[in-house]
Amino acid sequence: MPVKAPNLNNILNNTFSDDDIFDFPVKEPEEKGKSPLSEIEFAQMQDFEKHRFKEYSGSRLENLADSIMRVGILQPIILWHIDGVYKILSGYNRRNAARIAGLSKAPVIIKEGISEAEAILIMAETNLNQRSFSEMVESEKAWCLKEHFGALKCQGKRMDLVKEIEELLYSEQDSAGGRTDQKIAEEFGTNRNKIAQYIRIADLTQVLLERLDNKEITFGQAYSLSFLKPEHMEIVDSLLSEGYKINTENSSLIKEYAVNKKLTEEIIREIMQGEKTRKPRENKPKPVKLKPTIIGRFFTHGESQKDIEETITKALEAYFREMDESELRESS
Repeated sequence: MPVKAPNLNNILNNTFSDDDIFDFPVKEPEEKGKSPLSEIEFAQMQDFEKHRFKEYSGSRLENLADSIMRVGILQPIILWHIDGVYKILSGYNRRNAARIAGLSKAPVIIKEGISEAEAILIMAETNLNQRSFSEMVESEKAWCLKEHFGALKCQGKRMDLVKEIEELLYSEQDSAGGRTDQKIAEEFGTNRNKIAQYIRIADLTQVLLERLDNKEITFGQAYSLSFLKPEHMEIVDSLLSEGYKINTENSSLIKEYAVNKKLTEEIIREIMQGEKTRKPRENKPKPVKLKPTIIGRFFTHGESQKDIEETITKALEAYFREMDESELRESS
């Protein structure tokens, strides 16, 4: 049976039920090449390079190992069989704990004939099934929501929600940016703003995501830094390692320069060192007002503002066209 579709707001508010996890139907495993349940040695399993979830450690890992010693591995490990290699999609903690418990193999479900995108989706699905969203650290939440959103988009499901989140995702305004359109604020709401911010944050470099998880930077600062190019993110991380601090004010300023495509390594250093505190000037030209005497030289009192603007536009187009043609003649 397909899994019931949830509401992404419920995920963020931790009000979803166990059968209300995904925003799209999930086919039964046998429809995607499930093989009969079998056992495989851990030595044959490889980590999936796109794995993004943190593995258990300390007492949590030890407790899982104790449980496996008593009752064995109750839930099979899911493997992706591709090019003769078995990659783990789900079950890293079970594998690690089982090794501590003295086991060398585990029951598995093998997935074959699936794409990398489907493999990543299975990895996200199974982790959400096994853990509460509230248990996850910020980078895991961001990654899961990004994969959910990508799956919604690819499958053509809930395109109304996809459009809403995309508008937020690619907006240059942050949640405190003061949108003037009340209808937009009411339609999207705080939760969808948060979803869009999580999806952006998923594209931070791994080192900045680690800083977010370790609470070295706040969620708002991470969101501002998500507007940077990867090379600029690396510069910010390097400066943080040197002892420079980042706060809401300077992270927002860095974002402003990034959005206006004026950010450089030098500017990042100046901002984080406290030497630059002004926002970048906008690229838009300032409005120009013509004096009434100039208007009176070329126009009569009977012409409307629209007529005057159209005439000025045509005159400027003719002027710049003549300039281009003149330059072309001189260069030939």
